[in-house]
Parts: sequence; C-alpha cells; structure tokens
Amino acid sequence: MQARIQQIAPLHLVTVVLAFLILIATGPAGATEYHVDPVGGNDSDPGTLGQPWLTLQYSLDQLTPGDTLNLHAGTYSSFQFEVSVSGTPGNWITIRNYQDDVVNISTTGNGFHFSGRQYLIFDGLIVDASGSNNCFKAYGNYIIIRNCTLRNAGLAVKCNVSTRYNHHLIENCTIYDFSSIPLFHDNMDSVIIRGNTIYDSGSVLMDPGGVSNLVIDGNFAYNTGKWLGELKIRWGNNEPQSGDNCRGAIVRRNVFVNGGRYVVLLSSANGAALYHNTLCNDAASADGIIFMQQDATDSGPDNNNDNTIRNNIFYHSGASAGMCVFMQSSMSEDYGDQDFDYNLYYRPFDGPYVAYGSTSYNQSQVNGWYGGAYDVHSIAGVDPQMVNPTIAAGRDGYHLQPFSSAIDAGGPLTTTVGAGSGTVIAVGNAKYFCDGLDLVDGDLIRIGSNPPVRVTGRDINANTITVDTSITWSSGDWVNLDYNAAGPDIGAFEAAGGAPNAAVEGRYVFYNNSAFDGDDPLANAADDGAIAPDKTPLMTGQTATFANYTSYGRGINGVMVDIANLAGTPSPSDFEVKVGNDWTPGSWPAGPAPISVTVRAGAGVGGSDRVTLIWADKAIANQWLQVTVLAAANTGLSAPDVFYFGNAIGETGNSAFDAEVSAWDVINVRNNPHTLGVNPAAIDDNCDFNRDRKVGPTDEILVRNNGTSMFTALQLITVP
Repeated sequence: MQARIQQIAPLHLVTVVLAFLILIATGPAGATEYHVDPVGGNDSDPGTLGQPWLTLQYSLDQLTPGDTLNLHAGTYSSFQFEVSVSGTPGNWITIRNYQDDVVNISTTGNGFHFSGRQYLIFDGLIVDASGSNNCFKAYGNYIIIRNCTLRNAGLAVKCNVSTRYNHHLIENCTIYDFSSIPLFHDNMDSVIIRGNTIYDSGSVLMDPGGVSNLVIDGNFAYNTGKWLGELKIRWGNNEPQSGDNCRGAIVRRNVFVNGGRYVVLLSSANGAALYHNTLCNDAASADGIIFMQQDATDSGPDNNNDNTIRNNIFYHSGASAGMCVFMQSSMSEDYGDQDFDYNLYYRPFDGPYVAYGSTSYNQSQVNGWYGGAYDVHSIAGVDPQMVNPTIAAGRDGYHLQPFSSAIDAGGPLTTTVGAGSGTVIAVGNAKYFCDGLDLVDGDLIRIGSNPPVRVTGRDINANTITVDTSITWSSGDWVNLDYNAAGPDIGAFEAAGGAPNAAVEGRYVFYNNSAFDGDDPLANAADDGAIAPDKTPLMTGQTATFANYTSYGRGINGVMVDIANLAGTPSPSDFEVKVGNDWTPGSWPAGPAPISVTVRAGAGVGGSDRVTLIWADKAIANQWLQVTVLAAANTGLSAPDVFYFGNAIGETGNSAFDAEVSAWDVINVRNNPHTLGVNPAAIDDNCDFNRDRKVGPTDEILVRNNGTSMFTALQLITVP
C-alpha cells in the first residue's frame, strides 16, 4: 500500500501544480463594473466606484464583453460618442445611469454612433442630439435601448443602411421633439418597439420599411406634424423579394392619437397584422384613421396584400368629413384579400365610416362592406365608452369602462387546424404571434379553453406555433393573446381593472444584506443594486449550469419576481416554496416561508410591480430552491409560475460538469485577490462569496467550511 501511494502521489502532485500554473496564467474570467463621473472623475484612475473615470469617450474605449459602465449624474458633452467595442452572446456590454442618477448626453453630432457593433445595452440615459442628427445612429446587431429619454434631434434611432442588421429592442423610452422621423428602421430583421411614449414629431413617428419580424407593441404615441400619421408601414426597396418571413409586421396593443391627416398609413404593406389597438383622431383637419395606398416608389412584388385589421377601436371625433378607413382605389392590386373584422367603429357625425375609392359606406353598411367580405362581426356607431379619451389624460384614459360594448366582443386572431395534443400547434395563420425574437419572452396566448401558454417558436410558412407547455386542443379552437373573462376585448386594453391578466415578467436572485445593498437586511430599492446580473432562473425543461446557482455565503436570502398587472398585495401564502437536491423536484419537501414579501409598484421591468421575497440568512443553503408563484387573487396569474435557483457556498464555477466545492476553488480565491481601496470586486465576481467586494482569507474559509464531494455537491439537475 505504501509503495502504491508513493507511485501515485507524484503524478497527483504534478497535476495539481500544472492546474495551479494555468490558473495563475489565466485567472478566472469575469465581467467588470466601471464608473465614470463628469465632476469628480479622472481618466488616470482605475474606473472604480471610489475612483471613477472622467470622460465618457475614454470610458467607452476601455470596455470589453460583459462589462457594465455606470454613468454618474451630470452632463456628458461631445460632438458625438463613438462606440467601438462589442459584447458577445451572454456577455453584453451595458452602458447605464448609476442607480437613479440623472445622466444627460448632449452632443452637436449624433448622440451615440456605431457601425457593425453588437450586444450593446443602453439604459436610463437622457440623450439630446442637436439639429438633424440622431440620438442613436445604431448600425449593429443585438442592440437594446431601454428606459431612455430621447429628444431634440432629427431622429431618435436610425438604422437604414444596405447592410441588413438585426435584433433591435427599443422599450420603455420617452421620445419627443423630433424634426423628422423618431424611429427609422429600414432593411432590417427582428425589431421590437414596445412600451414607449412618443410624441410631438415633425413627421411620422415610425417608418419601418423593409423590416421583417417587426413588432410594435404597447406604445402610446400622439401629435405628429406630417399628414402621413403616427405609423407608416411600407414594403421598402431594400427588402428581399421572396419568402413570407420577409413580410408583415405585428402592430398591437398601441394607443395612437392624432396623426395629422391619418393615424396609420399602410403604404404597400404586405402581411401586416394590426390588432388590439386603440386608434383615435380628434384633429380638426383630420381625414381619418387608416389610409391604405400603393407607394409610388415601391419595387416589391405585391401591394397591400394579406393585411389583417382585427379587434381594434377606431374612434374618430375630429373633422366631420373624415372617416375611419380609406382605401385608395388607384392601386394596381385588388384589396379583396384583406381581413377586417371584430373592430369597433365610432364617429359622432353622420357620413361615411369607411371607403374604397369613391365608394363609401355609412354606419349601417359597415357590416359586410366591400362586397360582403369585411367587418361581418364588427360594431359600428357605438361609443366604446373609454375612461377619458384625451391626450391630457394620458394612456390610462383610453382604458374601457366596465359597461363598454367592446368588452368580450373581440374575435379570434386565428384558429387551430385539426385536433391534437403536444406543444406544436397547426393554426390558420401564425403571423399574429411572436416568440420573442431572441430578445424578450414570447407571447402569452390562450388556445381554446386551455390555461395560457408561452410561445417559444413559430413557423410562418408551415403556420405552426410552438408553446412551452403540452396542451390538448380541438379543431377550430380560438387562438388569441391572453385575455380575461369570456373573450378578448376590442382595443388596446383588457377591461378587468383596465389591464390584462397578470404575467410574470422577470425572476431574479439577489444578495440581500451584502455590500451591494448597503448591508441592509430589509427589502427596499437598494436591493436592485444587489441583483446577481449573471444568474438566471432554471425553468422547466432546462438543465442547471453555473448561471442558475449562486455561491453566496448567506445562501439564498432574497428573490424578486416582476409581475405585470399585479391584482393585489401578495403575502407568503401566495407562494409555494420547496427545497431539495435531487432530480425529483415533485417530491421535495416544503421549504421555509419567506419572512417578508414586499411590493414596489412600478419598479419592475416595463413598469411591472417588483415583489421581493426575503429569507433569513442561510435558511436556504447548498441546495435548490423551487418557487411557485400561485395563481391566486392577489397575484392575478391565470396559471402558476414555477422557477428555481440554487446555492453552493464557495463554488467558483470552475467546472461545467459539476458543482463540487474543492481545493480548486481555494486556488481560484488565492488567484483572484480584491481589496476595497484598489480593486473592489464586482457583484458577479465568482470568488467574493460573502459579497463584501473583497476577495481574501474570509472567502477561503467559506470554501473550506463548505467543501463537498460528488455525493454531497449541488446536483446539476434537469427540471422535468
């Protein structure tokens, strides 16, 4: 036995030494949080919270994939700011305001300019670009602009070059005072514009031409100066000329008001789906709400074909001569393949409601206009009874009152083709739904009498949609976005409380009672700074990785859930908690109930409510936590939402195959020292286990006290 030990020991020693030398040479990779302060910074400093940089351009030039640049309060002025760096998948570069600081970007040229860059997030900035310039000249892929104020320029966001860029998300921004088109995207793929407030433009508010996979969702837009209206959807000369995926746009749940002459222009649009919008025009000189025409410059093969206009409110209280829909008769194409139905038309004047060329149709002729084909189930001449449909009342004024005729009066967007069960459903037309385009969650939809399910994929050519949960359906079942009560409402909003069913928009684990929330054990806004940016929930059907569990020395002591349209004030009884560390979560025992459940209204993504659950330190440690947000009166969810986070104290993520805490983690700690004064650890540092922004002996002790083997380590489970 002694001889055998003597033979094995040298080989083992060589292996350890080689690994140690590799770790010294490479060190653990990790994103870094940098800071820039236009008042108290210095570009010779390291860019830390205590020693921030001074100038924004210098700071931008230092970034690498995964980094976050925090801009502190003040004005950053230049001709324009060039972004010459890119992130990578899973390692986005984020440029954001620090906490709630007011950050002004003021330029005489473009605000931010980049070409060929990708995986960039701009968050919480105020951008002013003077004259005819752009707040963002955003030539790149995977670009997210959120929670920003864009103003006082020619265009807010521009991407219209011959190179076909893709994946832009513009959300929750306030966009106003533009001399030209605020949002100008052309020759692109996969663009989502949602939740923005856009107003006072000198031209049309959006001009998406030649964009495939376009989603315009939940925006509030009003007052444009040009007659073309709020939204222009056109074919565009740069768009490829084949394939259904190169056509169409989803325009839904928007409130558009006062577009000069018209609110929406469909200019040689093909395959567009306009549904569940509230479109109003009360301008004295208004001609109408929707104008369909052939674009004289269009080189596309079709002109205004296969467009769907369903479940919309047309509210025309402006000029008595105007009408709700006008289709230009000089088109070279026939309008007979449009789909108008389940709309509500209202105008408080006598005269035509809709028209095709010189042929007009009054209130009594709306049902079955255009040769009996259109608006067979629609409502005409009935006031939709909105709360207060004026711009002064804001977006909320366009909600339905409880007695509105639009409630439950909507129709199906499409229906199922044939009966079946599973996760792939054949439908009449899949164009109405979005799988998230690799940018956001897919649509929450309702199929027949099934609980809501999430769209994870769609095939436009095969007309199938893929959902996240197996269901059973009959032939001809209605397929819609999720709705309340007996059926979908007409217009942008569901009536129950003026909002659709509640939905979970985000799930996070955070380091409560750490340096990143001020060492405060209570729930408050400071906890947002302690959210683990590199951790995501483990969901049904997924296999665990290091991205799904923390190494925090206090275990899992804080989780946040963002819920849109939260129905009440949740308590611990609205959540089911289980803990375990094996591959059968269904048999796990009940875990400790949270000691507090706190709601911060509007603090979540997209203005959702942020619900914070807190547990005692180490009440949940070295195991998996399963959280179920119950479908209950307080949550308003129509189906439970289940997710998981794990914890393995002292684990540095050194192996993709296991979560063992071993001597390798000790070595990682020794190779990754951090001190507060010189190089404080970032929040996602793999070796700062107690999250005090230091890496040293205390962290090494946590590894030694929580060592595990293949039998006791956190299991990298697959959730059934």
